[in-house]
Amino acid sequence: MTSSEELIELVKKLKRERSFVSAEQKHIREQYAQLLKLAEHVQHRQWITSHQRYVLTSLIYPNRNDQNIQSKSCFQYIQILDNISFIDSYKYFNYLQDLPYLRLLTFLRQQPNLLALCLSSIEKTDGLLINTIIPILMTAIYNQCLYYDDELFILELLRSLIDIQLKNELNPRIILQRSSCSFKIVFDAFLTASQSCKLFLTAALHEPIMQLLIDDECFYDINPDTSLSRFSKQERLKKFGQPGTRDYLDKIQKYRNVILTKLYTFTSTFIESLRNALSFFPTSLSFLISQMFIILSQSSELSSRDIRCLCCDIIMTLFIGPAICEPEKHGIIADIPISTIARHNLNQIAIILQTLAMSNDIESKTKDLYNKFKENCVSSILDNFIDSSRNVIFPSRSSILSSSNITRSTILITQKQLRQL
Repeated sequence: MTSSEELIELVKKLKRERSFVSAEQKHIREQYAQLLKLAEHVQHRQWITSHQRYVLTSLIYPNRNDQNIQSKSCFQYIQILDNISFIDSYKYFNYLQDLPYLRLLTFLRQQPNLLALCLSSIEKTDGLLINTIIPILMTAIYNQCLYYDDELFILELLRSLIDIQLKNELNPRIILQRSSCSFKIVFDAFLTASQSCKLFLTAALHEPIMQLLIDDECFYDINPDTSLSRFSKQERLKKFGQPGTRDYLDKIQKYRNVILTKLYTFTSTFIESLRNALSFFPTSLSFLISQMFIILSQSSELSSRDIRCLCCDIIMTLFIGPAICEPEKHGIIADIPISTIARHNLNQIAIILQTLAMSNDIESKTKDLYNKFKENCVSSILDNFIDSSRNVIFPSRSSILSSSNITRSTILITQKQLRQL
């Protein structure tokens, strides 16, 4: 083969390779376009799902939300959400109106420190308004932590709120008890949306909650006086006999022992399940706990013990406790109705766990219950959660975002929500 023939053959080979590379590049671009389209569809479904969850919460707790949704209008509202259409904002507004909104929301999303300052200021001036604004921001600019960068922005927002709201307080636990506390509201919204938190809660609580839901024939009250008050005088006389007699006291104690055994057995199941789920503890919460120790340690008002108690309070009172009381909200159970009795019993278990965790003062009438449990049976689990989180390094947003191919490119918000902001 002559050199000219070799050259021609090389040219043909290069052309074939170029055609192959071009075809592969075109295929990759098409696949990426489909991926973006699918990601946009997932964003839309996530937005709809978050509002459907809002409807569910309104029905279960009608006095909790700013916009009560009555049962008779529930299905109509759900149907509206299912048939909702998403349009580009520039088609609704003109360009000059659309751009400032977009810039403002994007800026707030990318500046969590500034957003934390804004929320803290709003909370001081109008505590009711903050309960409306934060849910809108969570669904609009963070879309319920659909992407990892959403989660990072919210973690930075929570870290800034720790620095602003809790750092210089003599007793930050009191701040967290306020219904208008920005940190508490953002934290609750984050827990509801975070997939890693749902994974931990499902692993730790699904089985014991299901066991409790099956046994919903009787109210299991911590307070013995409450147990007796559930019976009318006639029912009490029929069940326990004449008050003041020895037989009456024996039957009362026997009934109390049955309730104590049930509460102890169910609570022990929860404790053991939490202990076994230690490896599933969400990294995002570990980030927050580590930052809480770093930030609050700079305050001369709080000791290391105070900070640890605050972390225990956050884990048990704001995270695990609410998940036990509202398992459907946190994705622990699905399509399983919770009766009034079962809901009450879940609340009782949550109270017991919180009391055991925080070593709260115990009333004399309930000591017969709490004396059944080993000392530090719950607080030791929380100590393991906290100790495993102390040295977790807060993630760098720049390094994560630079390596991410799919990030948020849209902000989903209604015109009404935009006016409320």
